[in-house]
Amino acid sequence: MLEDIDGIPVTFCFRNGDKHQVVFDNASVKEDALIVRGNASLEPLIQSIQKNLPFISHATIDVDRPIELIKRWKSLIDELPFESEDSIKYKLRSDLKFIFGPPGTGKTTTLAQRIINLMDKNDKCRILVLAPTNKACDVITKKILELEPENDCWLWRFVSSMDPDLEDEEIVYQRSSDITRQSQVCVVSTIARYSFDGFDEGLLNAIDWDYVIIDEASMIPLYQILPPIFNNH
Repeated sequence: MLEDIDGIPVTFCFRNGDKHQVVFDNASVKEDALIVRGNASLEPLIQSIQKNLPFISHATIDVDRPIELIKRWKSLIDELPFESEDSIKYKLRSDLKFIFGPPGTGKTTTLAQRIINLMDKNDKCRILVLAPTNKACDVITKKILELEPENDCWLWRFVSSMDPDLEDEEIVYQRSSDITRQSQVCVVSTIARYSFDGFDEGLLNAIDWDYVIIDEASMIPLYQILPPIFNNH
């Protein structure tokens, strides 16, 4: 859940009792480590904290939103058109397609190339790419850029990125961005944002997408993957 909260408040507690809070832009979880990233304005403060690391006793993260999100996810699942005896397996959409393969076989490259091919074939095309983590979103975004550097501004990384190179490419778009301004767009977002976040035009789950692609699907919890699979948009 931390990966999908804007503004991660980290409080550094010093041995002398002092406390300093830094609000980072976004976070990425890797195994048992939390990687946070802030904008350039935080650099002097972060450098000061780094110099005083021996005097820091611990750090805390104070967020209540994960609990709220869990409750909202439960509400969404309760609203799905299922009866208690239903089998999700036998209610899957008929237009689902799957790509299987062990690590290193080129699944992400295949997805990226398919997205490019769809854009080449369709003058009007809206694609939503969902992935479990910010890192996974950045990986497929960079793969698309690698294969199609001249993407005519149709590639959008939604809200935030953990990769400064993508920020430099100016493909990170905020909620206020007008998704209706162009006929071709491919939005890449973490799947946790799908039901609760979006553009001024509407939440991601309320926009009519021509294609929804879910990358690294095996890493995504069932409660997160069900809403996009069973959405009629």
